[in-house]
Amino acid sequence: MNRQEIFEQTKEQIIHLIQKDLLFDAETIHSVYSGLYQYEQFLHALCDIPVEENLKESDTKTKMELPTTPIQSTQKLQDQQVSNHETVQIENDTEPLYTFTRNLRGGCIIVNGKKVYVPETTIRLLNIEHGDKLILSSKRDNKYFYEIAEKTDDPNTPERATVEYALVEKQDGMLIANRSMVEGGLNIKIDDMLHTFRLPKEDCLKFNLKEGDLIDIAYNPNDPTFHRVIWKYEIEKMEQVDRPQKAGEYKDKTKKTESENQKQELDGKVVLVIGLEPRKAIFQKAIEDRGGQFLFLEGTEQKDRFTSAIRQADVVVILTAFIKHRASIFAVKVCKEQDTPFSIIDTLGVSRILNGAIHPSVNVRKHYHNS
Repeated sequence: MNRQEIFEQTKEQIIHLIQKDLLFDAETIHSVYSGLYQYEQFLHALCDIPVEENLKESDTKTKMELPTTPIQSTQKLQDQQVSNHETVQIENDTEPLYTFTRNLRGGCIIVNGKKVYVPETTIRLLNIEHGDKLILSSKRDNKYFYEIAEKTDDPNTPERATVEYALVEKQDGMLIANRSMVEGGLNIKIDDMLHTFRLPKEDCLKFNLKEGDLIDIAYNPNDPTFHRVIWKYEIEKMEQVDRPQKAGEYKDKTKKTESENQKQELDGKVVLVIGLEPRKAIFQKAIEDRGGQFLFLEGTEQKDRFTSAIRQADVVVILTAFIKHRASIFAVKVCKEQDTPFSIIDTLGVSRILNGAIHPSVNVRKHYHNS
């Protein structure tokens, strides 16, 4: 591969980087320009190589390396940039501490006078908060990882507030959020006033949002129009269940497929799920695909509805994060009174809910009969 071919390939990568990842967004602008800086350095190095058009591919591998071939994500370029900035610092005997600053989405630290982006995924994984002191460490593949060295006494940021588990809905052709599924579905209020977030188009594209999704939103409480979608909760896609075979189709009853084995896990059981109405259809399909009968309560019903539904159920799954606290307490009380096994789940993951139905964490009947 000669220099001109390398140049053309690099040019295509630069175009791809801009078209794919550049949005009208401070964070993506920063990350894309970080990637462009790397390409600039690479192209300068390419120009300085004193080899003409007979440059061999083996020479290019030893004398230079394309920034990323092909580009997979802007984040990979960001990680590489962090590595470049931090190499000298990490080699010191005394590990420097970097103060973390929370942005609406993601955050940053200042290293050698430059902002280094910390992605939202890392923040959530490590529970990093505004003002924490971080250490950067190199583990493998020249990639740096964050560690919390000191927790802050005051993690709050006066210019940032959040709404968790907001429900994406459509209004006048736009995607909006005006309800949170926390505690049974509360209308979003800011300063005791009802508020509707119009979701930015770039965020809708970034997260591939659609009606029924659950998201977290960060906003400036002094100006709620300045807001960003910071997280989309992913629900596992359940396995496709084999279609019923028509009469006359051959079926070897001695060979059970994996889906048929799964189907028997809840065969004949009535499963009551309490909470998170927007995901009702997803939960229903998952349970019925395993042979169960599905019942549902939002968690806002009258006490007699609770009692009646629990009496019909063989097992109850209580989604505590998405119903009011008093409703969860009452549900547990009735389950114990009716000797109905139940599970308390604090997530919306389908696999966790299925596991809670198949293997209830509190088997009241078993405990009762053994005592």
